[in-house]
Amino acid sequence: MKKIKSKLVNFVVRNVFKGVTTVDFLRIVKGNIYQNGKMLPDDVKESYIRNSNILLDDTLNKQIDNEIRRQAELMLFNESNSNDDMIFPKAVLWYIQKRNEKLKEISKLK
Repeated sequence: MKKIKSKLVNFVVRNVFKGVTTVDFLRIVKGNIYQNGKMLPDDVKESYIRNSNILLDDTLNKQIDNEIRRQAELMLFNESNSNDDMIFPKAVLWYIQKRNEKLKEISKLK
């Protein structure tokens, strides 16, 4: 029942609201990368691994992440007067965290 409910919610969000669903995410299972429910070919997988390593090692990318994180923290701590004002900075911080986690996860593949 839980699986049917999840599929129904994903269908409604994807087709009615045109939102991002769990199917859109890159999934990593047993060393393979899946996108839209399909396993990526080896050449694409190798390209993703190479690009994730480049992004993780790139000093400009790190600097931009730090600047965005700093701006989000300033908004969160200095300019937020209500819970609504905290939503966007928290979302930015969450995005940076999840993006870096996914890059690290992909870079560890072989």
